[in-house]
Amino acid sequence: QHNYILKQTINPFLHSSSLCFRCLLLMSAWNTTKLIQSFHATPHYDGSFKPISHDFAPTESEYQEAMVQIAWPMIVAAVIFCLWRLFRHCFCSGANKKASLQHAPDLTCARISFVVLAVLSGAAIAVSFVGNNRLTNSASDLTQHAANGEDLLNTAINASNFVANSSSSLSQTVSSTNWTPYGSQVETQAMEMASELLSTSTSLRSLAQSAAQYNPADLNDDVDKYDKLRNQATIAFTVFIVLLGLVASISVCTRKPFFLLVSSFFLTLSFFLCWTLGGVELALSVGLADFCTDPGGYIIREVQNPQVYYFVGCPLAPSPFAPQLTQAASYVNASYTLLANIEQETGDTFPNIESGIVTLEASIAQLGGALACEPVHAQLIGGIHVLCTTGFDGVITQLFSHTTCGFILIFAIIILAHIVRHTDKDRGYYAGRTLMYEERTPFFADD
Repeated sequence: QHNYILKQTINPFLHSSSLCFRCLLLMSAWNTTKLIQSFHATPHYDGSFKPISHDFAPTESEYQEAMVQIAWPMIVAAVIFCLWRLFRHCFCSGANKKASLQHAPDLTCARISFVVLAVLSGAAIAVSFVGNNRLTNSASDLTQHAANGEDLLNTAINASNFVANSSSSLSQTVSSTNWTPYGSQVETQAMEMASELLSTSTSLRSLAQSAAQYNPADLNDDVDKYDKLRNQATIAFTVFIVLLGLVASISVCTRKPFFLLVSSFFLTLSFFLCWTLGGVELALSVGLADFCTDPGGYIIREVQNPQVYYFVGCPLAPSPFAPQLTQAASYVNASYTLLANIEQETGDTFPNIESGIVTLEASIAQLGGALACEPVHAQLIGGIHVLCTTGFDGVITQLFSHTTCGFILIFAIIILAHIVRHTDKDRGYYAGRTLMYEERTPFFADD
């Protein structure tokens, strides 16, 4: 569905003082959505409030500072709200208490409003299950694509080792053949042919070792581990919010003092957690959008591995396996030439050796196809596509859920403070022993 064009390719084997690769790989035709482009366009400022590049660079301090700059406003807003409630209690609770004792308002509307807000907050936080499911699916698909790439690469590695063993066996066959009756010159050529075949085996084993340096599934265990933890935390937090809304609604309807106090405390804690998560998820969304705008460029800059460059930069990136394949093929050709000379000089044929060399030559040609970059590249691109579609949507859904829930909790906290303040008057038999809830709940003193 997508065409991935390499905007420019620079030799990955050149080095500079700061990077092992002097290369930049851009997937210029990567079809990013308008939502990703919008988050990518978010201003990036370092700790000194200087604009920086939007290129994804999570290991650089300036980029980390930019992500903190994006996350902190929501967290600070949550802290300010809590401090505001505390300020209202410390400096205004006396006047509020006198005013509350002068009349006993009807709290029915307030209770109904609170229950509605509790239901809405539960619904908002329940949306996080949708995002959670998307993130779980994206993690599963990502690891599956990586495992597929690993299988393809392992198949090529095993084939290379098999051909290397075949070449080594053929070399032993040539060495063990009795060449003495044909004279010293033929015997010398035969030993040279055995040496060429042994060199072929060495080159192919070197190729297998080179291919084994890159494993697309290296991070699969970490992805599974953190996805499991994230999934459990999301479920636990969502269930906590839903149960808290239920308990708070029951306490408001039944006017139980203890449950009102407990609900007041945990509602503020939940609001703070929701907006803290929202700030973190906002920064994560921007960072993921930066990555998805140019995934190839980041991978090439950070991984600094010629095998990675080859598979990501396919089909224009140079193959790191080409030297070994070319060398192995030249050894086989030299062996075939020596065998032809021996057969010409002796007048005899050696069908077992000849068929072995022909088979070896065909196997090396097939090995070149097995090490082609396209199959593994397709799996890498598939994993990136999943991360930048399903995964990004999951993060955005979580951001929407937690932020919306936090907004709803603001109004729920204010209404609950009003209910708490007037509960002792609303229930007449508390008049002789006023509970003074506003003094017990500094975060929830009513305005």
